[in-house]
Amino acid sequence: MAEGNEPEDVKKRLDFTAEAEEQLLEVYLRVKPLSSAGAPHKGSCIKITSDTAVEVTAPNDSFAFRNNSRRRRPATYKFSFSRVLPASVSQSAVHHHTTEPAVVRLVNDARSSLIFSFGVTNSGKTFTIEGTCEEAGILPRSLDVLFNSLGQQLSDEAAVKPDKFNDIIELDEDQTLAERTLLDQLCRSSLSESSKASADCTAASLTTSRTPSGPSAESTMSSESSFGELVEVLQQRARDSTRFEVLDTESKFSVFVSYAEIYNECVYDLLEVPPRKRRERRALPLSEDKSGSVYVKYLKKVNVASADDALRAVALGKRNRRIASTFFNEQSSRSHCMFTVYLIQRQHGKNTMSQMSFVDLAGSERTAKTTTDNVRVKESGNINKSLMTLKNCISAVRFNNNHRNNQRIIPYRESKLTRLLQNYFVKRGSITMIVNISPDPSSFDETLHVLRFSAVASQVRIVAPVHEVTEVDESLVSDDEEFETLLEEIESLREENALLKRDISRGETEMHFQEMRLREEIVAENMKKLTEMDDYYRESVDSERVRMEEAEQRRMSLLEKMMTESQQSEVSSLKDEVDQLKQQILTANAEADQLKQQILTSNTEADQLKQQILTANAEAEQLKQQIL
Repeated sequence: MAEGNEPEDVKKRLDFTAEAEEQLLEVYLRVKPLSSAGAPHKGSCIKITSDTAVEVTAPNDSFAFRNNSRRRRPATYKFSFSRVLPASVSQSAVHHHTTEPAVVRLVNDARSSLIFSFGVTNSGKTFTIEGTCEEAGILPRSLDVLFNSLGQQLSDEAAVKPDKFNDIIELDEDQTLAERTLLDQLCRSSLSESSKASADCTAASLTTSRTPSGPSAESTMSSESSFGELVEVLQQRARDSTRFEVLDTESKFSVFVSYAEIYNECVYDLLEVPPRKRRERRALPLSEDKSGSVYVKYLKKVNVASADDALRAVALGKRNRRIASTFFNEQSSRSHCMFTVYLIQRQHGKNTMSQMSFVDLAGSERTAKTTTDNVRVKESGNINKSLMTLKNCISAVRFNNNHRNNQRIIPYRESKLTRLLQNYFVKRGSITMIVNISPDPSSFDETLHVLRFSAVASQVRIVAPVHEVTEVDESLVSDDEEFETLLEEIESLREENALLKRDISRGETEMHFQEMRLREEIVAENMKKLTEMDDYYRESVDSERVRMEEAEQRRMSLLEKMMTESQQSEVSSLKDEVDQLKQQILTANAEADQLKQQILTSNTEADQLKQQILTANAEAEQLKQQIL
């Protein structure tokens, strides 16, 4: 939607006040248009009853309908949200309702925020976060609003840099210059790698015409276009001109961004140009600072001076992101992505930092409906596991809100995703959840699970911790370096353990393949030997048979030569006599057969006479009985 067509309430100056110490988790529902979600003739299973409520009706072929029919209950469900955004709502209005207040709090209140999208696969999560060139999502619009509002208060020199989760480190002149040119270096490296990859693809296309496609293709980088084309598209995008008033006019601000990916429970830096020779990128470990906050170790935090710079980082990360084709979504995200904006505020020599994280969660899916490929099944399993852990954590937070004296342990450590989001649930900040659903009846059961979870999330209260000022124990301060060293050692041991596990797994896989190859070689060698032995014995038998036949013929020839003519005539007469005797024997046998047949006939007649005699005797006996 163009900026000129936006409603007046989006254009006007934004004025949001600070939230209370305890607030509900904001849950917004966005409905995907039916024309892009499924076949129009099926009809929608979702009905918006008000600005904050929806009603869903189970279609006849869904599991929910069959289950309710057995229990004789209506298959209709009602859910409430902070706000319902219908399919007709513009990207600008979505940003105004969900994200602009968080941008204002980021600058004026130094309050951190988490915005994440949640839903089944192909429900419009990435479109809500990133959008398109014509319809920008909440991420590029938030960047536009942020830099529009900072204006001249944006610092020209980044003499500081974010470190760990919420720490700030001072930089010298050389480090400051390196930070200012880091993004340009990464972009140049990506352009170089993109041109080399294009050359490799061109060379490969000359030798083969087959390319991986469909649900069985391996996970690839997100964009098929080059990095240069992505940057060019971003520069031509529709921009958001909204701005708000910065309350502290004396402060200077520096902005940094990072882009992380969680793929198969491993964390990767999307701003790191992947090496061409080594197929796998380097997995980054998670660590904790002294306050217990979790952060990604070695994750690049890049200084940006404009929204275009930040979106160049987004384009760089999109090129490295894992996607694949499934039955439901041709461009399905196979990982969770977290884009974080770090805002450092400097006033009177004092630095403070706040963050704003945009998390594009991969969609929950049923492998039976989406794909049958082993790689996709593994990815889906890890995606569903992390999303289930997130659900369990939010459910545990809700339980603890309602049971102050019976607190449960929240399972943040069961997934890399929940460990990274843990900071926003236990620290001061706001959380916004955008639930994306599709009205397509074919995915109703999965959509119903998402709505039920969002109903639980809407009742969660985020409680900011109370910070008490106490005297500092000097012995604890003196142990800071030792504590940091122990943390470093623990992380190094964890990394070494992960590397060893990976090496063991690779070794076992290589041993398995070597064993299979060795067995195949042994079987092939044995079959070759058996074939050779069979051929050898066949040749030996054939040659021996030929030799014996030749010897028999020679013996017969010698016997014929040794016999005289008289002997030959005598033999001939004997043969004639033998033939006559054979004929007589045959005649006698025939006569014997005839006699046997006559005897059998006589026996049959005798049996008949006996039967007649027995019948007569019986009749005589009857007569006697009658006379008596």
